[in-house]
Amino acid sequence: MSDFGGNFYITFLLSGLVELPSNLITALGLRYIGRRKLYSGFMFLTTVSTLAVIPSKTTAFKVTFALLGKFADNSAWAVLFLYGPEIFPTVIRHIGIGSSSVVGRFGSIAAPFMKNLVRIQFFHFENFLL
Repeated sequence: MSDFGGNFYITFLLSGLVELPSNLITALGLRYIGRRKLYSGFMFLTTVSTLAVIPSKTTAFKVTFALLGKFADNSAWAVLFLYGPEIFPTVIRHIGIGSSSVVGRFGSIAAPFMKNLVRIQFFHFENFLL
């Protein structure tokens, strides 16, 4: 959260507060929209929120997209644990969920290092951005 600028404590507080509405909206969305559409919508919002990592001079822009990404990612995670077991056949369901969880943890391990790759990639385009 310190990389987004602004007051660290307020940004951290907002990132924690965004989880409650994401869980409530997910519960309502599961009832009225369905698992597939809701999951794909939240994954799309997560993708759009990756704009937060683009170097920008506007702190509010980065914090807003980071909070949108946290909201959508938290919601997609909640939907995934309901929808995921339905994808695998009953005989191998526990193996499929366990394997998917292990692969997801590798992504969590690699995530802190991705910001260094993004800074290298966008270094040449920094003058053209907001």
